[in-house]
Amino acid sequence: MNNIVPNENTLSLDNVCRHFGDKLALSNVSLEFSKGIVYGLLGRNGSGKTTLINILNGKSGMDKGELNIPLGWKIGHVSHEIGYPNYVKLSELNALFSASATTWGESRFTGILKIFGLTTSQRFGSLSTGEKAGVKLAVMIAQKPDLWLIDEATLGLDAYAQTQCITALMQYFIDDQPCVIFCSHHLAEVERLAEKIVLLEQGKVCWQGDKDNLINEQHSFSEKIFSLYQTQGGQ
Repeated sequence: MNNIVPNENTLSLDNVCRHFGDKLALSNVSLEFSKGIVYGLLGRNGSGKTTLINILNGKSGMDKGELNIPLGWKIGHVSHEIGYPNYVKLSELNALFSASATTWGESRFTGILKIFGLTTSQRFGSLSTGEKAGVKLAVMIAQKPDLWLIDEATLGLDAYAQTQCITALMQYFIDDQPCVIFCSHHLAEVERLAEKIVLLEQGKVCWQGDKDNLINEQHSFSEKIFSLYQTQGGQ
């Protein structure tokens, strides 16, 4: 069940379950996500990360549980799997969203394009993978969403393009203070950006909390994550 809750800054899931046939993708997941915080969503392939994101953005339903969304929250989503037609000019994207989006900041859109060295005269299909990622970030951030869902947006990008993406995200996060759920297999990105960590394994939350509490004197961030994977896999 989706509930709209008034005047709150926290989104919550309560005992959410989701099946796909015989596969249990999410099992009794209860989480809270608040504005002004970047959450790193981690887990191995098939752990339930994309299913969770699709429930939050309305692309997937739930078999059980509740999703409580604050009144008026707008949701933005960026994924490496979602793009735009190759023939579309970036100026046409600007015009389309300017006419159709509830909120649209053209200066934000063009400002992020500049970070990637792009102009509105270019066509989406002529861009590199990193440049396409920049356009998708620009479209999301220009709509000023309250919740940023970033699902492997930097997958397959070179180090320079990754840095450009992170630069754009950090600049506008400081301005907007949205709730950000950042899903990535690049642990260095998550360690740099996230304040809190949610770790999924086999559809269950196996760890959540402050990033700093995840790391002790004996472990690097990545070593600690891998040790948690091994612990859960051995149960």
